[in-house]
Amino acid sequence: MQQGILTKKGTSLWRGTTIRAIIENPIYKGIRRFGDERSEPFEELRIVDDVTFEKCIQLVKGRACTPAHAPDGVVHTDSRSLLSGLLYCADCGTRLYFSHNTTTKKLADGTKRKYERDMYRCYRKLSSRKTCRGPSAYNAERLNDAVDTEIRKHLARLGSISEEDLLKAACSQNADLYEVAYRQAEEEFQKASRQVAALEEETVKALTGESQLDLSVVNGMLLKHRAKLEECQRAMEEAKAKKEAEAENNKAAQAQVKEMLTWVERYDKASGSQAYDHRCAGRQNRDRRELRSPHSIQGFCGAVHPADCLIGQERCGAGCSFFCGHNPSDIHIHQSK
Repeated sequence: MQQGILTKKGTSLWRGTTIRAIIENPIYKGIRRFGDERSEPFEELRIVDDVTFEKCIQLVKGRACTPAHAPDGVVHTDSRSLLSGLLYCADCGTRLYFSHNTTTKKLADGTKRKYERDMYRCYRKLSSRKTCRGPSAYNAERLNDAVDTEIRKHLARLGSISEEDLLKAACSQNADLYEVAYRQAEEEFQKASRQVAALEEETVKALTGESQLDLSVVNGMLLKHRAKLEECQRAMEEAKAKKEAEAENNKAAQAQVKEMLTWVERYDKASGSQAYDHRCAGRQNRDRRELRSPHSIQGFCGAVHPADCLIGQERCGAGCSFFCGHNPSDIHIHQSK
């Protein structure tokens, strides 16, 4: 504030929660965040070293007010809000929040009918309409259906690939190369060890006068070969570490492939028991004005790797476009031209 730096909203009002979120953001040390998940560090994204980052975290914790007793509360989970935390307004950048709306309408025959609708709303649009040009709400059922369609397409493609091909694609082909490199490094180490042992014996002979070489010459050769032995030992240890790391990575990849093969069944089971319970209520609203928007949705297609992302566009019934994105944390609402 004192330096005239403005917030992303263009104001000079910096709230404590905003500053804390900046300090605790792991992206500054190269770690991408998605919910509770954390990626491995990307050094090209790092702007703060781990020691400085941890000092800042501890400083914030040291200034925090800790209640004497932890509050009792229930963690609410709602399968209807599948995209909670993943959608942002492209115009103002505000994260969209899930909202369940219930209205009652009196019909011509005097009876009353209840209508329920799930939505994702832009809080800034609702609270200050002039500061955001985007829509205030998006139909959650249509967005969830679009995501469900793309996930099922991806799982269908995954199921069409044999387990052998999946393992071949997931596991590195460098295991044999690392094994050969380790064997070569081990042979070099053994050779250097034999040379050092021979020179140590020659040193004893030089001391007793049994060697034809001068003691100073033998000592000089011994120092040189000991240095070479240490170098060979380091090379062997590095080659062994790479070989073991490769074996662990391949083992983890194989376990991941085994788990991937269960995704279709697990997703169908979860969808059958939870994901579609809200649709009955949603279909009652079809006779009302459908929420339509000239905005498109860019989202994560569920691909295991960016190269597996879906190509092309899929249209949902509300006229929105569901695009594939390369990062689950980069899901936004984009206005169509």
